[in-house]
Parts: sequence; structure tokens; C-alpha cells
Amino acid sequence: KHFSSWISEKIKKYKFIENVDYLVTQKRVARKIGGTIAMEYSLTLRMSEHLCMIQNNDNGFMFRDYFCLME
Repeated sequence: KHFSSWISEKIKKYKFIENVDYLVTQKRVARKIGGTIAMEYSLTLRMSEHLCMIQNNDNGFMFRDYFCLME
């Protein structure tokens, strides 16, 4: 799944708040013909931790285990 779709779904589903949990900046990306605007997401550590903990895969398990050990 494309990252922009994935992150938009997670933001909406888990009610993350812009400028609190994450920041979005627009970035111009040059192409051979024309250009495009890309959205760049900067996540807080708290939001990143939440996202890791809700993933239902091996990487999610590994990060959940890591965060539990760090606490």
C-alpha cells in the first residue's frame, strides 16, 4: 500500500492530531518533465510507538517487545 494512503488511514482511525502527534510539510519533487508536490510526515516518538504497537506482523511484534523492554 502506498505510504500516503496508509498513514492517512491510521491518522483517521486512531485520531492522531496534526501539530501534536505529527507534522506535515509539502516538498517539491523535481521530475524530468514537470514536478510534483509530496507530503512529508514527521511523527513524534509517541505516535511512532503507537503505530508499531498496532501492526499485526513480525516487525510490529519485534517493536512491541523492544518498547516493553525499554519501559
